[in-house]
Amino acid sequence: MKYMKRKLILGILMLVFMIGSASAVTPAKITASVQNGTAWLAAQQNADGSWSNDVAYTGLAVLKFEEYAKELGKSPFDASYQYNANVTNGLNFIFKNIATKPISDQTNGNPDSNGNGMGISVVSAFNGNEDYYNGIVLMAITASNDSSRVVNDAASPVNGSTYMQIAQ
Repeated sequence: MKYMKRKLILGILMLVFMIGSASAVTPAKITASVQNGTAWLAAQQNADGSWSNDVAYTGLAVLKFEEYAKELGKSPFDASYQYNANVTNGLNFIFKNIATKPISDQTNGNPDSNGNGMGISVVSAFNGNEDYYNGIVLMAITASNDSSRVVNDAASPVNGSTYMQIAQ
């Protein structure tokens, strides 16, 4: 009972604190927060183009920068977009961590949408999470809105492929 009273008092104090410290959020504050957040996120990128040396983390970071470019009315690859190198380097890291695999008809149909007999999957350090990683990577690739863009990285197993071909 004593423990419950402490929790109740603590909860009430937190509520009073939150109400007392609330202030109106202005568009300028929101813009400043987004700018600070994206600047911080850019500073966390590794020299190899990754965030935390992880394909999924990298995909999510790239996705944020792509969405931010759209909010600004720009392409994420536009030279005037301050995070274009972060997007390009992040996607290059992802493309270096893709493996090609032969595919064929499956129990639920044929996954080979382009008929080349090959599929791709991300290489994950966390065995068993590739399906989740594939979804995140696919979001990052398609959010670029540049399906005809070609991977230009000799170290990538998908070098020379368009973003559309990779997504298919």
